[in-house]
Amino acid sequence: MTRFYLTKNITPDGVFYYFNLSRGSLPSKKIWVSSHLVQKELEEGKEVEFIEFPLKNASIKQTEKGTLVIKKGANNVFYYTVKCGYRGSAEAEIKGDVVNQVYIPHYRSPRGNLGISAQYFIETPEDKIRVDWHKTGRLYGQPNHGSCYLTLDGGEICVDGDVDEIKELLE
Repeated sequence: MTRFYLTKNITPDGVFYYFNLSRGSLPSKKIWVSSHLVQKELEEGKEVEFIEFPLKNASIKQTEKGTLVIKKGANNVFYYTVKCGYRGSAEAEIKGDVVNQVYIPHYRSPRGNLGISAQYFIETPEDKIRVDWHKTGRLYGQPNHGSCYLTLDGGEICVDGDVDEIKELLE
């Protein structure tokens, strides 16, 4: 499970929550969150407010200006990151019924010369999804492709290499 701590913005119109998603060398992306999805917990004697992925009964929308808003909905929202190799890139393909997919790059240097990783918010009606990922660059022995199965209870099962090829060998 991935947890993001929230910042509270109090205005005369009400209380609004958001978190800043790091994009590396680029300015952070502000993502607004509905108060219905905010979770609270005591940490070191202080009450903290956070949001934890995957989210059940939620949706993610992007406004015309590019602002991201996570609110209550009928689907599930997953968050997934693919880290790139040195001076490389990363990408993912989501298998299954995807309602909305938001890609946010994470630059490891101001222009991305040291690599660009990939961050995804995936909205789907399914309780589990398969993410096929691929990355380039200097990997220092790490695999360059594979698959991860994400479940709604926060489980993540990852397999390096081609999953379909492994299925054929096992049959």
